[in-house]
Amino acid sequence: MKEYLDIVEHVIIKGKWKGNRTGVRTLTLPNQIFSYDMSNDFPLLTTKKMPIKTIAIELEGFIKGITDKRWYQERNCGIWSSWCNQQQIPEELYLLDKDEKECYKPINGQKKLDWQKENPDLGKIYGAVWNSCNNNYKPIPFIWTDLDKTIQLNINNKSDYIGKKFVNKYGEFIVIDSIRENKQTKYIVQFIKTGFKIKVSLTNLKSLRIKDIYAPIICGVACLGNCSNIDITLANKLKATWYNIIYRCYDKTNKDYINYGANGTYINNRWLIFSNFIEDVVNLPGWKNKLQNWNNYSLDKDYGMGNCYSKQNCRWITKKQQSRLTKSIYKFIAINPIGIETIYTSIKDCAKENNLDATSISRVLNNHYTHHKNWKFNKITNTEQDFNQLKNVIHTLKTNPDDRRMVCSSWMPNLLDIQALPPCHFAWGITHIDGILNLYWVQRSCDLMLGVPFNIASYALLLKLLCKESNMKPGNLTGLLADCHIYENHINAAKEQLNRTPKSLPQIDINNWVDIFNWEFSHLTLKNYEYWPKIEMDIAV
Repeated sequence: MKEYLDIVEHVIIKGKWKGNRTGVRTLTLPNQIFSYDMSNDFPLLTTKKMPIKTIAIELEGFIKGITDKRWYQERNCGIWSSWCNQQQIPEELYLLDKDEKECYKPINGQKKLDWQKENPDLGKIYGAVWNSCNNNYKPIPFIWTDLDKTIQLNINNKSDYIGKKFVNKYGEFIVIDSIRENKQTKYIVQFIKTGFKIKVSLTNLKSLRIKDIYAPIICGVACLGNCSNIDITLANKLKATWYNIIYRCYDKTNKDYINYGANGTYINNRWLIFSNFIEDVVNLPGWKNKLQNWNNYSLDKDYGMGNCYSKQNCRWITKKQQSRLTKSIYKFIAINPIGIETIYTSIKDCAKENNLDATSISRVLNNHYTHHKNWKFNKITNTEQDFNQLKNVIHTLKTNPDDRRMVCSSWMPNLLDIQALPPCHFAWGITHIDGILNLYWVQRSCDLMLGVPFNIASYALLLKLLCKESNMKPGNLTGLLADCHIYENHINAAKEQLNRTPKSLPQIDINNWVDIFNWEFSHLTLKNYEYWPKIEMDIAV
C-alpha cells in the first residue's frame, strides 16, 4: 500500500527525535495525510501480515460499546490486555509523617502493570462514547488483592493430592503442598484466580468446605477480605452499612437500585473488600460523632458531590445534613395533577412554589410513595439525558444523507482519567455524494508501525459496514495523522517494510447481514490476501 509506505519514508527522512511518556523516543513528523480510494479493494497492509480478525473484533466491541476487556479476550483479541481504567489505581502506604499519620500513593512499577493486566475495566473508551455521551461512568467492579498468583507445587512432596484441582462456589483451587501439624496432615491449597492460600484438613478438602476470603461472592462483586485483626463487635455493626451500599449499587432486585446503581452510582474497588472498608471509614470525618450517637449518623457520598462511594467522597453526617444535601442535588421532573411537567433542581423550591411537603416529595423520588397530593415526581437519570452518537449518525445517513454534520467523537476531556488510554483516533465523520460514501478520521497520536495500519483497516471496515447499512458504495478513506511517529525500536522494522514490494490488496465480504448493531466479526470474509511475513515489534505501554 504505497500511500502508507510513503508516510513511513517521509517520517524516516524528515522526522525529528522527540521524547514521550513511554520512555522510548520517537522519530516524529506532524500532520501527515493518508488517503485511499476504496472503490475496488480493501486497504489492508501487505508488507507484513495484518490480524484482520483482531481488527474486526475490536470494531465490533466499539460498535456495541463494550468496556470489559474480558469480552475481547474471550474472542482471542488481546490488544487491550495491558491497559485498563486508570481512575481506580489502588493506593499503598508509603510513609508515616511526623504525626504518625498514614500517607498513601498510587501503586507503581510492576504492581501497576500487574493490576492493569488483571483489571477488566477499560473505562469509557471509543465505542462507549460513541454509544453514550453521558458524563458518568460506572466502572466494572474489580477486587485487587496484590497476592502472588503464581502456582508453585512442591514436587518433592509425595502426597497423592499435590497438583490436584478442585472447584467450589468460591472458584477453582489447587493443592500445592501438605504439612504435618499436631499429628495431622494439613493440605495447603491456593485459589487460582485470587492467589489466596489456606491450610485445610483432608475432611474439608474432600467436602470442598474451603473459603476464599477474596472471592467476589457477595452480590457477585464484593468479599469480606481478611478480618482476623478487626474487632468483631465493630465489624458486625458496620456490616449493615457496607452491605447496604453494595446491594443498592449492584443488586438490580434491590428497591434502591433504581436511584443508585441504575443511576451510575458505584463503589470504589478498595471498598469492595469489607476489611478495607472498615479500615477507612473509622478515619473519616464525623466518625467520633458516629460512635457517640450511632443511629443519628450515616455514611454519605453526596458531601463529595460524586457518584462513587470512596474515602475521598464520603463522611459521617447526620440525617438532617443528609436531607439538606439530597434536596440540593436532585434534578427531577414534577408532574402536577393535570399532567403539566416542570423541571426542578431543588425539592425545597418545588415544595414552596406548589404548596407541597418537601419530605413527601423526597419519599416519592425515593420510591417510598407513589405520589403526593396527586403530584408525581421522577428523577432525571443519566440515561434520560444521554445521547447515542453512532445511532444518530446512522439515522441521519438514512434520512438526510447530504447532511454535513454526520460526525462521531470519542474525545470527552472530563472523562480522560477514567479511560484506559485517551483516544488516539478521537473523531470520525462521513460525507455522501451521489451514492458514494466517504469517511475521514482524525488521530492525535499515531504509532506508525503498529497502530496506524490497524487504524486504516478498522476505519475501512467501518466504512464498509456503513455502506452496507445505507446501501451505498465506499469511496475515499482519509486519515489526518497529527503526531505521526516511529518508535526508535521500530526503525529497523520500518526500513525492512520499505524494502518489500507491496502485493495486490484483498477484498472483503460481509455475510449474514441484519444491521450494523447485529454485525459480528465472524460475518466477515477476507479474500485474496497475499502478504509478506509478520515483523515482530514491541508495544510501548
